[in-house]
Amino acid sequence: MPNIKRGPIVALFFLIFLYGCAGNAPKPIAVVQSGDYQLNCDQLTSAVNNIASFGNQLSNDETNKWKRNIGLASAGAFLIVPYFFMDLTEGDNVEINATRARYIHLHRIAVSKKCPGFDENEPVYDLQTNLRKLDILYESGTLTKEEYLKKRAQLIEESEL
Repeated sequence: MPNIKRGPIVALFFLIFLYGCAGNAPKPIAVVQSGDYQLNCDQLTSAVNNIASFGNQLSNDETNKWKRNIGLASAGAFLIVPYFFMDLTEGDNVEINATRARYIHLHRIAVSKKCPGFDENEPVYDLQTNLRKLDILYESGTLTKEEYLKKRAQLIEESEL
């Protein structure tokens, strides 16, 4: 049997393993798509609502990833293995930012076409997005429970539900 140095081979397999655990590559949506300017008001409203829902889903996934990473980091203080399963990529943020940019793009088209329900002075973020941001501030300890409940009630009241 030839005398083969195992160090480089083990290091190569270790690097391949770490690369596999590093997370997913970002797959952002295109902000401007062909046919955006040909959409009528109903189609724009539907597209804005769909992209808002998709953005909220991505934000929830990002929050869950953050919580999972904290749990793995805590466990990694005792065992090293959980560190290998942390997702430290910023791919989710790239996708979230592209989704927000698409939402703003579609909103501006709807405003320029004077579609009902779209006002150029209206904030571009919807109620779900604002409530999710508020939840994150509360969960991180930035807001007290009283501040959280007061601001939540204010957001719901302003949205005319």
